[in-house]
Amino acid sequence: MLQALTTPLFKSVVLGGVLLATGIGAAMTSGHPAHARRLVLDAPVVRGDIYLSAWDDAELRVRADRPIPLYFETAAWISDGCHWVGMETLEKLDDHTYFYSYDERYGDCAENARPYRKTPRVGTVTIVDE
Repeated sequence: MLQALTTPLFKSVVLGGVLLATGIGAAMTSGHPAHARRLVLDAPVVRGDIYLSAWDDAELRVRADRPIPLYFETAAWISDGCHWVGMETLEKLDDHTYFYSYDERYGDCAENARPYRKTPRVGTVTIVDE
C-alpha cells in the first residue's frame, strides 16, 4: 500500500529538538549561521514510506554549543487520518559520527481511519563543523 506523500504540502510539522541527557531544547537554525554544526543523515529511504523527520534535505544545522546525544520529534496529521509523531535519536559513535535511529507512533485518528504501517529505520549522522 502506498503510504502518504512526503512533500511538505501534506506535513503540518512541529519540530522539536530535545537534548536527551538534560532535557534542554536544541535550537535548530536555518541558513548558514556562525558556529553551527551541519548534521548529515545517511539512512535508507523506502519509496512510498513516510518519515516525519527533522532532516528535510538529508542535512540539518544545530548550534555548535549543543552537545549530543540529541532527540528530535516531528508531528503531523497524515493522509491516513491519524496524527503521527516521528522520533529521531542520535548517539555518539566517535568525534564526528553518530548512530541514528528513527521510530514513530500515532495517536488520535479520525473515525474509520486506517493507520499506515510504522517505518522505523537506522543509519548514521556525520557532524560537519563550520
